[in-house]
Amino acid sequence: RAVGRVQPVVPAESFAGGYLQGDETPMRYLDRDEPGRSGQGYLWAFGHPRGNVLFEWRTSRGRDGPEEFLKDFKGKLQTDGYAAYRSLVRERNAPLLAQGQEPELILFACWAHARRKFLEAKDHDRRSAWFLKQIALLYAVEKRLRQAQAGPRLRQAVRAAEAGMVLPRIKRALDRIGPQVLPQSLLGKAISYTLDLWPELIGYVAHGDVEIDSNQIENAIRPT
Repeated sequence: RAVGRVQPVVPAESFAGGYLQGDETPMRYLDRDEPGRSGQGYLWAFGHPRGNVLFEWRTSRGRDGPEEFLKDFKGKLQTDGYAAYRSLVRERNAPLLAQGQEPELILFACWAHARRKFLEAKDHDRRSAWFLKQIALLYAVEKRLRQAQAGPRLRQAVRAAEAGMVLPRIKRALDRIGPQVLPQSLLGKAISYTLDLWPELIGYVAHGDVEIDSNQIENAIRPT
């Protein structure tokens, strides 16, 4: 029988290290109380890129899902642009920041999601290709770091030197081209999405243990 949620058994070591990626995906389900009809549920996933993945199924995509799941988690959280995560982080951090304390949660966004927006706009506005080339430069840095099996400190240093030159260039173009395009155009949506998440998108540069995107958790949930 379908229920609102399934209580997860969360081992403490799953949250060790203070860095999690999160994602969710829709999943239809059957309820014996409503024969012949299916409902819309969601499978939530949280995990470390190089560790285990924890799944929780709920009938809702509401903020109460990640809020309850992450109630004891403190550290770095990387997700897509879903507003529920940002709302949760703001609410958790607000009283601490008001008292001059360090935040409990630091939110990071995903460059793969931003790239996807510009890829969708590529055939409609050729200016999208320039943004894709700049994002490719960011990923080229990450590829070299993976090949060198670089640790967090080296990744942070290299990103600061190399990605640190590309990101301001992207930001200037976003600010310049944004007012020139229709907000509802595909390029306009891509620019708006990227600007809205800009602080969370560039945060990975200063944190060598954080990935450039949340592809690992997205791939973990993809078999659904």
